[in-house]
Amino acid sequence: MTPHMMLNTRSLTPPSRTYYIRETVVVAAKVRNENGRAFSNGRKGSIATLRPAAASKVRNGWKADARSLLVKLVAVAVATSQSHLHAPRRGVCDSQGQELKQQGETMATVAGELPVGGRRDDHLSGTPRAHSADRWIFVAMAMWFIGIVLVGFIPDSMMKVGMVRAGARAPFPLVLHVHAVLMGSFLLLLLAQTLMVATGRCALHKQVGVAAFVLVPALVVVGLLLAPTMYYQVWGGAHFGPPQVRAALAPVVPLLENILLLQINAGVLFAAFMTIALRARATHSGLHKRMVFLATAVPLGAAIDRMSWLPSSMPANPWATDAYVLAALAPLFVWDVVRHRRIHQAYVLFLGLYVPAAALVIVAWDKPWWHAAAHRIMGV
Repeated sequence: MTPHMMLNTRSLTPPSRTYYIRETVVVAAKVRNENGRAFSNGRKGSIATLRPAAASKVRNGWKADARSLLVKLVAVAVATSQSHLHAPRRGVCDSQGQELKQQGETMATVAGELPVGGRRDDHLSGTPRAHSADRWIFVAMAMWFIGIVLVGFIPDSMMKVGMVRAGARAPFPLVLHVHAVLMGSFLLLLLAQTLMVATGRCALHKQVGVAAFVLVPALVVVGLLLAPTMYYQVWGGAHFGPPQVRAALAPVVPLLENILLLQINAGVLFAAFMTIALRARATHSGLHKRMVFLATAVPLGAAIDRMSWLPSSMPANPWATDAYVLAALAPLFVWDVVRHRRIHQAYVLFLGLYVPAAALVIVAWDKPWWHAAAHRIMGV
């Protein structure tokens, strides 16, 4: 079209819908006055003149088309914003542990799956405030627990290995090695499971999680075997060893009888909390995840007691050990309270069992009646 060509409606007829939308927007933006006499084509000094009647007809048609286009664009924008607001993030799992794919879902499907007036609960945090940090906080907690175990056990184990090589103590019993392997496997499983869900591999998370049904009972059984095995080893040396060995081990026997309180307490609470966690795995993801971590924190006292550089009330009283266990859980608890503005029921269940059990241990600690009971339990 030349700069001075007379325009008519046929010359403006679009060849395609895409061209029509673009041409309508461009032309509608270039109307200079209300009577339609002057029309700019974008070049300086180049004006195409329309007859008033034809210009009015074309202008009214463009206005109607522009209004229709605007309504459609607004509708598409609203629908798109709602789908992005309610669509789950990639990597979040539903209540059955299936990964939700944001791509390929229709808006009707997404709307049908979401609760009215709210967002889908985050699978790991179990709250409506789903965010990537709500998933990675559990990965960080798993690494934190592993760090506590390594810091507590590695120096102590190296020292005892040196004593065994020097002939200053008896070799480690087989059950101790089995216990170490099982506990290490459980901690690695904990880290792997949190990583799988945090990265969206929920199907694999469910498959690998079956291992917990083997590891947890095995840990409880081996723990029940480990306590008397270590006691008998020390008790036998204190009663039947050479004079110098008996003199060295005699004060250790009462300490082991007190530690037996902690071992029984840890075994019972770990089994109870893991039972709650595994039963809730398919119905309450938030409770499931937190109870796994709360259960894992209970035996951390064994690693904490081996950190001789920490201020402690041991061996006179175990209250400091309980305080350190609660401190180890503090990051997760503080995150939950600050992030979600409430105390999760998992902590209520945990404290409802942990605090009374810890109080009973403190009451029985180093009491004559407990030492007599320990002798009966051990059969000595």
